[in-house]
Amino acid sequence: MSSTKPKMSVRIREMREADLGAVLAIEVEAFPVPWSAANFRSEFGFPGISHLLVAEPEGKPGTVAGYACFSLVVDEAHITNFAIRNAHRRRGVGEQLLQSLLKRARSQGACSATLEVRVSNEAATRLYSKFGFAPAATRKAYYPDNKEDALVMWVLFGSEDRDSPESG
Repeated sequence: MSSTKPKMSVRIREMREADLGAVLAIEVEAFPVPWSAANFRSEFGFPGISHLLVAEPEGKPGTVAGYACFSLVVDEAHITNFAIRNAHRRRGVGEQLLQSLLKRARSQGACSATLEVRVSNEAATRLYSKFGFAPAATRKAYYPDNKEDALVMWVLFGSEDRDSPESG
């Protein structure tokens, strides 16, 4: 199915407590086992380790089109949560958000990034592959709702990534 939706320009910024209502609405829309408000609030308690970002459509302050979370563990960025509101999918929001997340991770000293994705989530797998992620392993029965396997994907950042002007 090809997209005829126009691209959406977004501003990527730090998630704030005030964003939680919108983030939780996207979380419930996107995942069968959503994170709770308490899960997100606990992430706020680890500055420098947990990074929570939102994609805010240009000209619509306070509106959340998507969000992403990653934890920096030594020199690895573990993407723990990533979702785009259904109405904003296939409009480039995920690409802009992932690009910003990876740029931020590199600027914080990450040499690689990893994530788990449902084996059935072909759209997400295509997005991650576009940014250099490659399958590395499978976690059997990883998801508690239906025991679906998770595909573990990794991307290694080259020194040119960390030293380039785009790396932040």
